[in-house]
Amino acid sequence: MEKLVEMDDEAVVSRNQQHVLENCMHLCDVSNAAREFHIAKNWTYLLFDEFFDQGDLEHESNLPISFLCDRNTTIVNKTQPGFINFIPLPLFTTMTHVLPQLAECVTQLKSNVKSWETYQETEEDKLCYIKGK
Repeated sequence: MEKLVEMDDEAVVSRNQQHVLENCMHLCDVSNAAREFHIAKNWTYLLFDEFFDQGDLEHESNLPISFLCDRNTTIVNKTQPGFINFIPLPLFTTMTHVLPQLAECVTQLKSNVKSWETYQETEEDKLCYIKGK
């Protein structure tokens, strides 16, 4: 069996351990996308609620509205397949070499991409769009 990390050089081992820990932190940051769809969806809309609040403040301050923070132009369900395919899916896939149990998350992420691609926003979802208005 080939070694994933060369264990003869302590400096290399230490750097690799640090790199794995940093990636684990990134996994935590984006882990909501790897939950069952109904949970991932709820977390996504909570996050966008914060984004839209930021965009409202930027608008009120005559500042440019940040990417994904404009409640009038951002279509939440359309943003998620690209996000998942670009950030969490490659990260989780790579980390399965170190933590094979993450394969379940990879499967869920792929399923969630498909779910987002066909998801139709409900009126309940849109409440975050009209919050405070």
